[in-house]
Amino acid sequence: MKDRWVCGIDAGSFKTFSYVAWLKGRSFLLDIYSPAVSRPLPDPPSMVEAVQGYAIDAPQGLPRRGRKRRRCDELAQTPTKVLPGSLEELKHWKLYKGLIELGIKTFWYIYNSKDMHILGLDGPPDLPIVAETYPRKVAEAIGLQLQRLPSKRKEPTAYVDSVWDALRRLGYKCESIVRPTVHHIDAMLCAIAARALLADGDAWRALGEKPYVDNNGSVLREGFIVVPSH
Repeated sequence: MKDRWVCGIDAGSFKTFSYVAWLKGRSFLLDIYSPAVSRPLPDPPSMVEAVQGYAIDAPQGLPRRGRKRRRCDELAQTPTKVLPGSLEELKHWKLYKGLIELGIKTFWYIYNSKDMHILGLDGPPDLPIVAETYPRKVAEAIGLQLQRLPSKRKEPTAYVDSVWDALRRLGYKCESIVRPTVHHIDAMLCAIAARALLADGDAWRALGEKPYVDNNGSVLREGFIVVPSH
């Protein structure tokens, strides 16, 4: 596979930071930014050119009407087990409200911008591709046993050590840091999912249902969670 820049984003909210890992080949470049509704994606640093793939850890859409949970969340076992049914319902939501808002508004922005191609929606194949991912499933795909993976909330140091050691054994590196943070580790895993998207078709798999546009609700619904196949 020809090395091209990709981007992994461990999303926060419109009131907090999001963490970024730019990846080319096996070399990471880490970043951080404050997303805004009018600028939800990070600006590439000067040395990062022609980014061809993005993978974001945030829900791209709401469940199909009549459902409380997306199929991709069931298959990936994400913590967002229940999602609101509309933007109006989101206003009164509590659990993961900031992350959900950031995710669905970011993907809706991307869809309307026509500058990128969301996986599963019709669009020019030559545009950069954007997909949703879930770091824990990426970790599983690269060989980490989830039942043995420390909790990033209860044991953040052990979580970082476990995943970063595994990534370095696979040849990944980040020359600008000695030890990444939990959020940057997750951004790295997202970037690995984005890298797989640019490889051959059997390098990744998509969990869930094809996204579709709900123009009346101004959101996407359902959608794929992408993880490497190997």
